This record gives sequence, structure tokens and C-alpha cells, in this order.
Amino acid sequence: MNKFLITVAVLLSSFVSMAQTEFATERKNVSESYAKNRCTVATTLGYNKFYTTQLAVSGLKGSYDSAQALENWVDQGLFVGIEGGWFFSDNYKLTLEFGFNHTYNPGYKYVPGVDIKDNDGKVVETLVPTYNSVSSKSNTTYGGVIGVNRYFQFTKSPKLSAYVGAGFGFAHGVSALKEDKVASQGVSYGESYTFSGILNTGLEYLVTSNLYLGIQVSPFMYNYNVTSLKPIPVVAPLKADASDFSFLARPTFKIGFNF
Repeated sequence: MNKFLITVAVLLSSFVSMAQTEFATERKNVSESYAKNRCTVATTLGYNKFYTTQLAVSGLKGSYDSAQALENWVDQGLFVGIEGGWFFSDNYKLTLEFGFNHTYNPGYKYVPGVDIKDNDGKVVETLVPTYNSVSSKSNTTYGGVIGVNRYFQFTKSPKLSAYVGAGFGFAHGVSALKEDKVASQGVSYGESYTFSGILNTGLEYLVTSNLYLGIQVSPFMYNYNVTSLKPIPVVAPLKADASDFSFLARPTFKIGFNF
């Protein structure tokens, strides 16, 4: 029995020693995850799309209304994005989000049909249908957020960290419409600019030293948006602007890697 107890004590002592060594190594890896010159890449999912689009409208209308395109973040759908980061100093990370989209729809010309008419000019029968013209459209939107986060590690939970930070966002969208009609006076444009100031806070959990999960929310966010319509080239643009103040906005989930 004494030999058995001595053996158990030796095994327990060895296990504790190994665990302490492993924990020390883990603490070192965790601290290195927030060290200077470390980089991160993360996929984000959340209500964090802050840019808007002002579509071009037909240049054949008799009147136009100003359009304020800025939306509350609650009314926007989920948005998948990419975030890159670089620790320019220990526990200080520079972050960058960027997105770009371009859509083009080609136009098609008007194709007249063939009708049979009576003596009064009324259509009696259509032999070949008329194909109306299709307007050409293009839409380009891009935007990004640049910010800085300050990280804090929990002593009793070395894999868990919290951060606070601030960022500046900018987005621009331009839309063009060209109608294949005789009365058309040229290309119609719609344009939108958005400027944002954002405060961020979040939590990140290191699943391994190179893989982390995170959740982020913006305690405060301010957006300023300017939209303009220019239905024909010879007129001044019709502008509108809007401001939006949000609290506890943009809840975002992250899956990222650091290297």
C-alpha cells in the first residue's frame, strides 16, 4: 500500500509539473497573440453595412423629389465582410474593413413590330410584336472602415480578451442610367456619400493560439450621408442629406486567424 501511495504521489506530482509547464507555454502563446507585428484576418457577420446607394432615375420625368438614402442599421440585413488587422504595438491593433461591388446591365434597342390597321388607323391584328428598349445601367459601390483597438487580457482567463477602439468609415456609390429613347437627353446619375464615426468594444476568445472567435458592438455610431440626383446632364444635381445617431449598434460576430 505504501508503494502504491508513493507511486500515485509521484504521478500526481509529475502531472502537476507538466500542467504548470503547459499553462506557462499557453500564457506565453496567448500574450504573443497580441504582440507587435502580429497580423489577423477575420470573417465578419453582422448588421454592419453602413453604406447606401442612390439609384439613377429616368430623365424623362417632369418633376423629381429629393431622396435621403441613409437607413437605420436595424433596418438593414445581415452583411458578410472581411476584416484585416495589424498589431503596430503590443495590444494595439490597426484594423481595416473594405468592400467593393460593381454591377452592369447592358441596354437593348427598340425593335418595332408589324401591325395590321383598319381605315381609321386602329390596330386590327399584330403580326410581329414590338420589343421596347432596355436601358443600360451600372452601379458601383465601395466602402471601408479604418480603426484602432486597444486590447486587455484577463489574468484569470488568459484565452479571453476585451478591447475598446474607434474607427472612421467612408463609402461612395454612383449609379448611371442611359435610356434608348428619342426624348432622352443623356445619361442620368445617382450618387451617395457616407461618412461615419464609430466607437467599438468587443470580446475575443482564443480557441488556439492562431484561431479566435469574437463578438463586437458599437456603443455609439454617427453617420452622415449626402445623396444627389442628376436626371439630365444640363441641370444642377438635386441633393439631400441626413444624419444618424445610433447606440449599441452593429452587433458583429467574428471568426479569425492570427499569424
